[in-house]
Amino acid sequence: MSMFRHASALAVLSVSIPLSLEARVVDHVAVQGFDQIPQSLIDSAVAQNTIYFSHASVGANITWGMTDLHLDFPATYKFAVSEADGNLPSGGVQRGTFYEYYRGNIGWEGKIDTFKTYLDNGWGSQATIAINKLCFVDADADWQQYAVSNANGTALAQLEPLYPEVSFVYCTIPVFCADRNPEIQSDIVKISAFNNGLRAWASANDKLLLDVADILSHDPAGNAITFSYEGGTYETLYEPYAHTADYLHLGRAGYDRVSQGIYELAAAPVPEPTMALIPTMCMLFLKRRR
Repeated sequence: MSMFRHASALAVLSVSIPLSLEARVVDHVAVQGFDQIPQSLIDSAVAQNTIYFSHASVGANITWGMTDLHLDFPATYKFAVSEADGNLPSGGVQRGTFYEYYRGNIGWEGKIDTFKTYLDNGWGSQATIAINKLCFVDADADWQQYAVSNANGTALAQLEPLYPEVSFVYCTIPVFCADRNPEIQSDIVKISAFNNGLRAWASANDKLLLDVADILSHDPAGNAITFSYEGGTYETLYEPYAHTADYLHLGRAGYDRVSQGIYELAAAPVPEPTMALIPTMCMLFLKRRR
């Protein structure tokens, strides 16, 4: 995974601390600390990065968050949002832009395989950050085929050496309000298995993880929101983050929360094992996962 383009101000903000992290995780703890990240770091990250985001309906909610934050607080959230598809735009690609492609729900295997096609079409040479997000409808997805390896060579770890200038972001599957959706409660068990498998592997292999499920299953104070099913306890969507039309998708409080996490992804430098200097504020979201 290539190093993110990040602020030259890091040297000013750094302290001498040895860095040895098992994973780079943007989760609810990271989002809680967003306001403590220096604006100069966020600004430099935005100016030097191009994000390509392939998604479906919950991804559309997150895109609304990126758009609304940019419109409502332009001095803080500076990523411009642009609609995209599987090909490069005819007018070229710009830094400081969040390119979102609503590719829809084409089956979890199709979502994995077509992402490589989009990268081959040019996004692999133009994007600095690439995110392929699955959705709650993909409860049957195999996390290893998404992240580690599959027969078509389209798992994210298989794509990394093909596109060395791209920083690939691994994403957990978003959770929904299980109590409000009894007919699909059993899907929470499958989503939990996907997410826990991905988290453990990402931790062991030093991958950058956007833990969407963790962000959405904690309230603003950091309390875990859980659901009991057949003797097990599972993450579920914090209801005030949900869209009240179905309690599957996200309302503004929820999608703003995840969108802040995307800003933190852009501002996070990829650490080296022997790195001696790290920004104090970045330690808020470069946390050890066990």
